[in-house]
Amino acid sequence: MAKNLARTKFEPRDETDLLKAATEALPAVFPNPERLSCPDASTLEAIAGRHMSFPGVDNVLDHIATCSPCFTAYTVYRAEYCSRRNRKRYVAVVAVLTVVIAAGYIGRRVLSPTHRLPEQISEVAPLTAVLDFHNRTSERSVQA
Repeated sequence: MAKNLARTKFEPRDETDLLKAATEALPAVFPNPERLSCPDASTLEAIAGRHMSFPGVDNVLDHIATCSPCFTAYTVYRAEYCSRRNRKRYVAVVAVLTVVIAAGYIGRRVLSPTHRLPEQISEVAPLTAVLDFHNRTSERSVQA
């Protein structure tokens, strides 16, 4: 019983191997002006975006590693994919931060008690009056 060792999914280690081999050999080493047995652009884009899985992915990866035009197209597609992915992440982070800040601001306004200054009855200071009754007598009964 022989185990099927063929991989059916493009994995990050495949990309690492591909980039290592391609950068060591330099893209100009493998010119292919006739574009013989090159995969179509949609295949390269799908592999760069890691959206493709099929039994012959190893053959395509080998071709990309040995074909300068395909490697150049792959690196462009990969850069575009990473840029789109990073942009989506930044937008998500900004959206989450906006929601958190808005919720904190609204929550503070609604849930925290409002601090009001004590109301003043009047703006003018109260007046004091002194009454002098020393010349007056007080009668407490009808009898003198």
